Amino acid sequence: MPSEVVLHLTDLHFGWDKDISKLAERKIVLASLIDRVMDMHGDWKPTIVCVTGDIGWQGNTKDYVDAEAWLKKLLDGIGLTFADVLVCAGNHDIDRNQSSTISRPGGHVEADQVLRVPIAKHYVAGFAEFTAFCKRVGLRTYVFHKEESYLLGQTDFKGIRFVAMNSAWFCKGEDDKNNLWVGLPHLRQMEADEQIQKVSDSPPLPVVVLIHHPDDWWHDEESHAYHGRPNTRDYLAERCHLILNGHTHGEVRKADRIAESAIHLTGGAAYAGASHFNSFRASGSSPTA
Repeated sequence: MPSEVVLHLTDLHFGWDKDISKLAERKIVLASLIDRVMDMHGDWKPTIVCVTGDIGWQGNTKDYVDAEAWLKKLLDGIGLTFADVLVCAGNHDIDRNQSSTISRPGGHVEADQVLRVPIAKHYVAGFAEFTAFCKRVGLRTYVFHKEESYLLGQTDFKGIRFVAMNSAWFCKGEDDKNNLWVGLPHLRQMEADEQIQKVSDSPPLPVVVLIHHPDDWWHDEESHAYHGRPNTRDYLAERCHLILNGHTHGEVRKADRIAESAIHLTGGAAYAGASHFNSFRASGSSPTA
């Protein structure tokens, strides 16, 4: 079976433009990105596109109208469709008017209680426009707790198992760092539903996780074990082969490993202004590896 090439994009930030000069800058940068991707040939021609959050800026309708037009141009150029795109939500894909009304858990006991399954409707409501965009253009859905979702879950596609996690449930603004919860109950539910398993148990497909925030943005009790509760970061890493995330707005760094298990790849922002690296990553993977 031939290998697949995953084009990893993140932090597109549609709606970030504050004035005409910024809008012109965006158009130039993102047009150049499309040209660069279209120049990829042979074994490096993308067959799957993953976007790890922050497609929008304020989580509103206008953001996603602009994003749809740009993504369609990119997909047309590389011969793919919206059905070949997998996403996860980022901190700019949530409506801050909604999230500002939700209090953050102070510790893991409270976090595991409020993020229990089924997920409470008021946590999902902030992502209404993001979800509407995904549904409207026909992005690939995940399944979580036997229901379709664009916010988290699992789907098998082209010989790869993709898992989306949501690190943006409690995003509010500048104080997000070290206050975010991924949701250990969500991981345990997927494991109970046989959507994920330890890689040491030889899962049938390679497993790729999409999540917006790197673990240094998570709450300390999410990235370390406390009082018999497992470390959510390691729990996830031990159940996948590759983790893709965004948010950093930095350079595209070389891979590292988490818990001596999952390979971890960060993606630089596709567009965050002239003062940042604007980038993408393309990685090949063999479904039989």
